[in-house]
Amino acid sequence: MITFRPPEDMEKELNRLSKETHRPKSYYLREALGEYLEKQRKIQKAVSLYEEHLKSGDQGVSWEDVQKKAGLLEDD
Repeated sequence: MITFRPPEDMEKELNRLSKETHRPKSYYLREALGEYLEKQRKIQKAVSLYEEHLKSGDQGVSWEDVQKKAGLLEDD
């Protein structure tokens, strides 16, 4: 069980959204947390890949390429 107290303006917006869409506030909190955690996982993966690259001594891969490999950027 997690207790969360958002700032007043955020809680008002969450209440409004919940009322308008007839979805529970917990639905939006789960969605938002899920998206945040996924983004953090991708960032950590990108950092890990970049650190591996630096340790290898290879200078041929850009930070942009590392982000693409980690799924943070779309390939062109």
